[in-house]
This record gives sequence, structure tokens and C-alpha cells, in this order.
Amino acid sequence: MRGFSLLLVLVFFAFPVMAEQRKESIAAVVNQDIVTTTDLKDRAEMLLKSSGKAPSSEMMERVKTQVLEGLIAETIQIQESKRQGVVVTDEEVEGGFKKIAEGNKMTVEQFKGILKKQGIRLSSIERQIRAQLGWGKVIQQVLRPRVVIGPSEIAAEKSRMQAASGKREYFAAEIFIPVSAPSDDARVRALAQTLAAQIRKGKPFPQIAREQSQSASAAQGGMMGWVAEGQLEPALDKALAALPEDKVSDPIKGEDGYYLLYVRDVRTAESLSDAGDAVLSIRELMIDGTGLRDRDMKAEAERISKDLTGCVDITKVAASDKRYKLAERQVSISELTDSEKTRFGSFDIGRATAPIYAANKAIISMVCARSDPKGPMANDSAIERKLGLQRLDLLQKRYLRDLVGAAYIERRL
Repeated sequence: MRGFSLLLVLVFFAFPVMAEQRKESIAAVVNQDIVTTTDLKDRAEMLLKSSGKAPSSEMMERVKTQVLEGLIAETIQIQESKRQGVVVTDEEVEGGFKKIAEGNKMTVEQFKGILKKQGIRLSSIERQIRAQLGWGKVIQQVLRPRVVIGPSEIAAEKSRMQAASGKREYFAAEIFIPVSAPSDDARVRALAQTLAAQIRKGKPFPQIAREQSQSASAAQGGMMGWVAEGQLEPALDKALAALPEDKVSDPIKGEDGYYLLYVRDVRTAESLSDAGDAVLSIRELMIDGTGLRDRDMKAEAERISKDLTGCVDITKVAASDKRYKLAERQVSISELTDSEKTRFGSFDIGRATAPIYAANKAIISMVCARSDPKGPMANDSAIERKLGLQRLDLLQKRYLRDLVGAAYIERRL
């Protein structure tokens, strides 16, 4: 996983340690494991303190339901990680502590020290880190091999993107809370309403997404990137179109659960362009090797190619010897031969190619400018990654939903 959905603790300094005696009991039974009231209390205190609120008894009562549901999902993720034979090492957990500490501009020792002072058990944080790392490995081990994006799907996405020209696109974020069974619908909707209310009162959307969302985008604060009209399921698409910028939606019922959406920016989609339409300005240095032995000409050309550091350089070298001539041409990438595309590689500006030889001549080429067409580029690799992440997100949502639905869960609060 790229991030940890743990709460920032800098604001802990503002609150006194809650001195009352903790009474250990069972908050929930999840298959063969339990969630204790101490686990629940630790997480609820972190949630409230990270929001800038004192963890009073009243506030603890308000948030305990949403915190408990998160702990239940976390327990199921840990159980599935063990079932799949996933191992999270102590070194990886310590690395997780380090990332959280660095995010708070602290050392690991300082971070752990503050937790201890606030009465938060290190084992509670360690459990959360292990759950997230383990679940990330389960997704890669179990689900990632199922995601195969074929050429026909890439072509279809290009057609969809082209058809979206002129339509609105939304730079949007999401929070997703799954509904594992019909009997859970009202509870999940109430949780989503609570989260929406917290955001409207000032709690950052990305923070809640990292804490509560069960979508693959959670590690990025719920960010989905640019979403075009018609790209999401109908209920979400309709809500997105009606949502003002910098506002959170009410809970939206989707196919697998409830969503909260947030729009950061809106734009009109441009026509799709192809990377092959990019026009390159290429300078070619020709070395006349008449009268030289082949090996001497090749040695000279290779030395020059290695020494060239940019387009100004190749022009200076061309003027330094009457045997050197410089030509310039403009050509689109699609017009290049396959061998030329191989020579230029990623078309980096100012990088000299290896020399090619023909009829007592050596030629060194260099891209000196590139003019890309307007509009989003139709890059097959980028489209494949985008579709793959979407497919993986859908699979992991359903995977967790099915695990929760099949689990024995007894809530005792």
C-alpha cells in the first residue's frame, strides 16, 4: 500500500490524558476473533483528537458506531491476510510507523512517546498498520492476476474518450462504505451521513477518506482524478453533475454500498489526440568518413555521440569541421520508421542517438523540440493502467463485501 489511513496526532498536545480506568470487555465478535472496548476506545480517541475535539463521553458515544465498523472490517482483513498466507514483517510495520511519524514531522521515538503519554497503546496502531499492509498484499496476490486489459478494451476506452469531447469532466474524490447485507443498509447510510456532517463542519475530506473509505482510492485521500459524464454508474453520475465545487454530497446509494462524492474542479473535455501526432524537430549530424578506415570513422562517430550534451552542442560540433554537415527536419512520430522509433526511444529532447552507418558516412540524430497536439493523449499504456486500476478497485470492493457478508459478526454495543 502507498499510504496509511492513520490519524495525525500533532493536535494531541491540546488535550489532557483521559484518566478514567479502562474496563476491558467485548465490543464485537468477528468470526473467531474479538474487538475489545479498549480497541474501540483507542481508535475513538484518536479520531476525535485528530478532528480537534476533546474526547468527552458524549463525543465518544457519537463516534463509536463508525469506529466499531472500521475495526470490524479491519479484523476481517487481518483474518483474510492470514488465510492467504500473507506475512507482514516487523520491519514493514516499523516502516509504517516511520511514515506516519514523518508525516507529523517527528521521529519514530517522538511519535511513539506522544502515543504513550496520551494513553494510546502502540499495539492498536501496529494492528492498523499490519491490517493495511496485509490487505494490500492480499489484493496484489489474489486479485491483481485477475486483471487483464486487452487491446479491444483499450480501443473501446479510446472511443469513449473521443465521444466525450465537449462534455463536462469532474476532478472528483470519493468515500465508499460497503453494504454487505440488506440488514446493514440503514446503519451504513447513517454512518455516511455522519461522515458528510463531519466534512461540512470542517474535517478534511481526504482525512476521512483515508480513515473510512473502503475504495482503492482511500490511500490517495479518495481522489479519483478526472471523471467524465457517463463514466460512473447512473446514480453517481447524476449526483456528480448536480454537485457544486468544494461541496460534499449527501450519501448516494450505489450498487455495492454508499458513496460520498466531492468535486474539486470542472472542465470541458477536449478531443482525444494520438501520441503519434506529436511533431518532432530533429537535427542530424552527418560525418563524412571518406578516406578513413571503417573502424576509425566508427570510433570518431561514437566519441562524438557520447560527448554531445544537447542541441546547442550538436550545432557547435557541426561547425567545427568541414567534414561535418548538419541537417534539420520536422516529422511526426507516426511517420518515423520502426527502426527510427527504436533509436529515439522515449524521444528525450537533447539526447544523441547511437550512430548509424552507410556509404562512408555516420549519422547522429537528436530530438531538439517536440510539439504535442492539443487534448489528452491516447497513450495505450496509460489507458491500460487506468482501466486496470478501475477493475482492481471494483474487485477489491466486492471481495471485502463478500468477506464481511460471509463473516459471523456479533455487535455487543
